[in-house]
Amino acid sequence: MADTETPVVLVHGAWHGGWCWEPFKPYLESRGLRPFAPDLPGHGQNRRPPEEVTLASYAEGIASVLDNLDEPAILVGHSMAGAVISEVAERRPDRVRALCYVTAFLLPDGVPMTQRMKEDSGSLAAGYVRRSPDGLSVEMPEEGLRAATYDGLSEALIAQFVPRLQPQAIAPMTTPVRLSPENFGRVPRAYIDCTRDKAITIEMQRRMQGDLPCDPVLTLDCGHMAPWIEPDAVADFIAGLA
Repeated sequence: MADTETPVVLVHGAWHGGWCWEPFKPYLESRGLRPFAPDLPGHGQNRRPPEEVTLASYAEGIASVLDNLDEPAILVGHSMAGAVISEVAERRPDRVRALCYVTAFLLPDGVPMTQRMKEDSGSLAAGYVRRSPDGLSVEMPEEGLRAATYDGLSEALIAQFVPRLQPQAIAPMTTPVRLSPENFGRVPRAYIDCTRDKAITIEMQRRMQGDLPCDPVLTLDCGHMAPWIEPDAVADFIAGLA
């Protein structure tokens, strides 16, 4: 149990919205934490056309959430959101208590998500992604989600999530992160890796941690959706960062 109600800002991954964290938030609340789950631009209720969605707009949106909190927050990024929380830490290092990457993209300065995606030869995700006719966004069919992303997720949650998914703008994935030792580099980093992940393989997760070491690290024997498959373990880990 955390001593104070430390704020925790939960950042969702591709295709999803802040709504996906609703089943997980009670696990944090029961540990004395205050969870917030904003929609990134172009997701959920934060409507924007794909041509206006960028990695910078993602980071600025989350930075504005931090600016309105009364104390520094734990910043949690799942999957694609790993790059987002890194960019936020670069912009607001004093507003972030700790970064927690949940089987997420942890990228060095100058590297885009798409580079690590191409290098992750064991991932099943790329085989299912469909690009929009205008080339500005991508979608993932339910078949691909079940194979690569939702493996191990309950049917009840799959039924809740699938109808709410939205196209994912490509620009945030192709834009290199821009990070410095002076800002991003001084924020504590933690990582939750998942041995059965078929979207971002455990090999890639470990490689990224080799590039940018994290402490502490929690290893879970589950698929990509760890906060919804092993919520108690993930919540305990996050509470330990408070």
